[in-house]
Amino acid sequence: MFQDRYILASALQKSIRRGLSGYALQYAAILGQEDYNYLIYRLGIILTEDIGVSNTTLLNEYLNLKGNVMQPRMGG
Repeated sequence: MFQDRYILASALQKSIRRGLSGYALQYAAILGQEDYNYLIYRLGIILTEDIGVSNTTLLNEYLNLKGNVMQPRMGG
């Protein structure tokens, strides 16, 4: 198992920024296995930081995905 999800998430974001889709998919798959909710969360950050409002269709798809797959956290 990958021990540091923050390094993995950083590698995912850098791969996306550099257009390295193969690496990005590999990092996303590993991160999704480790912590699926964190992957969805980080994809939202990447979407807002790197894509922004220039693609509102993608933003809407992300919001729909997030609403459908995020599992509520227990406790508070």
